[in-house]
Amino acid sequence: MSDLFTSLKDEFTFPFSTQRSDLGILQFDGVDSNKFLQGQTTCDLSKLTSENALLGAICNLKGQVVSNFYLIKQSETILMVMKHDLVEKTHLHLKKFAVFFKTTISDASQAYILNSMFYTSPTMVFTQQEHRSTITKGKTTQVLLQTSPIKHLLTLTPSSLNPEETGTLKCPLSQATPLLSLFAEPLITLKDSERFLPNMLNMQFTDGISFKKGCYTGQEIVARVHYRGKTKKRLYLASLDQAMELSQTDIQTTDAKPVGDIIESASLNGKTILLAVITISDTDSVLNIKDQTVNLHDLPYSIE
Repeated sequence: MSDLFTSLKDEFTFPFSTQRSDLGILQFDGVDSNKFLQGQTTCDLSKLTSENALLGAICNLKGQVVSNFYLIKQSETILMVMKHDLVEKTHLHLKKFAVFFKTTISDASQAYILNSMFYTSPTMVFTQQEHRSTITKGKTTQVLLQTSPIKHLLTLTPSSLNPEETGTLKCPLSQATPLLSLFAEPLITLKDSERFLPNMLNMQFTDGISFKKGCYTGQEIVARVHYRGKTKKRLYLASLDQAMELSQTDIQTTDAKPVGDIIESASLNGKTILLAVITISDTDSVLNIKDQTVNLHDLPYSIE
């Protein structure tokens, strides 16, 4: 169990859920949807089934992530769940290429209610604890996104229906955000679009990049960086021993050299929890944010 989770877990009563108003959805319909997305995303669409969701990204020609997301299959429809403020940009980006395929792209953000549910108990509705395994109960889709340091389930329910009452407590998203950061699998927002390679977001360690699927936009650069071992920056889970507002703030060395960019941050229990892309060679140095020492923590997945 992570040291950060241990220090924060008493702030929550498990299990609990939170409505994900920060997320939006693009919907893909048509016989060519799989083929189209296979040529546009970092993930292997041949592995997308109604029982298995995927993490992936769309890149520009320089290999930089335009948006990253979870792909969820519902019958013949594919749902792309991402941060809400990137839905329009991603739609416009993909629309340019979709004209050559029998696929229709639409903004389905208002069609679903999304909730995150958090469990510490091993008792789950899944028979196999596979990463991103998916089941459907009635018209509600449930995706097991992460299992460490706790289990995180994303549910999608049509807005026309009332989400199934599970008896779990409800928590504001603002309070749950620090817990979401502990999974170290961020969905970027508009401010970070086209800034980082997917390798810098650790997506090669979280099954978000397939190096065997073939070509997609930006694939040559993403693969070259991977195989030549030239990823100079990567995602780190970090904390400060003080609650602080960190929007648009750099991580610096003691001599004020900028070495990291904050992806997301949130405060809880007198601490600030953050995810940041940091230059790997500088992580052995003392790092600071606004004169506060940055504590680096173990990730919940292997980076070997």
